[in-house]
Formats: sequence, structure tokens, C-alpha cells
Amino acid sequence: MKSQVAKQQATYESGDTKALLFLEQANQIITFKHGQALFEAVLESKMSLWIAQAGHDDFTWIAGERHQQTLLSFQQLVEKYN
Repeated sequence: MKSQVAKQQATYESGDTKALLFLEQANQIITFKHGQALFEAVLESKMSLWIAQAGHDDFTWIAGERHQQTLLSFQQLVEKYN
């Protein structure tokens, strides 16, 4: 069984469009590689939470409290820089 690993990345600047991506590394419908490409394509402010064991429909359950923490962090960034 793989260990549950979460990776969080954030870049942000004042006035930019903000993007938040949740990436499920075990997702077999929308592949992790596709999610990474979307994250890389966002040129402005962005934040992501990557969960190793999450699939397409169990991200919130697997991510647990980290999901809500990331949402709150993103909200704080948007409020701070807008």
C-alpha cells in the first residue's frame, strides 16, 4: 500500500487571476499527468493540493482536513491580494 503523500504548491502575486487545483494522483478518469499540465499552464497565481491515494470521486474523503485547510488558505490569499 502506497503511503498517503500530500504535496501543496502555491505561487501568487497581487492582482493576478487566482487558480486552485486539487489533483488526485490515483485518478484514472482525469490522469494526474493531465492535472500537472493544467497546473503548469496557469501562469498567474495558483495553489494546489496533490493527494497520492485519491481517485476521481474520493478526494475530499482521502484528503480529510487538508482539503478544508487548503480551501481556507486559498480564500485568505484571494482576500489578501484583491
